[in-house]
Amino acid sequence: MLKAQRIKQEAEDLLADNESLLDDLRDQIEDTKELLERGHHQQQIAEELLADTDVAKAKAEEAVSRGDEILKTAKKTLRTLQGWYNWM
Repeated sequence: MLKAQRIKQEAEDLLADNESLLDDLRDQIEDTKELLERGHHQQQIAEELLADTDVAKAKAEEAVSRGDEILKTAKKTLRTLQGWYNWM
């Protein structure tokens, strides 16, 4: 009978130990899910910021292009005016 009680006690101890491990595992799984969710949210924010940056870059490139065209036109106008001034 003592052997049966000892085996029963060992089984109960193992179950108690495993319950604690399972509780720890459940907590770790929840923490992992929360971290994964935060990671996805941060990735979405980063993608939105990147898209905004791409739009800003395109606008800046367009502004540079327009500036170059304005400068080209201004130089042409200056040459025309200088030629007219020299003619007089």
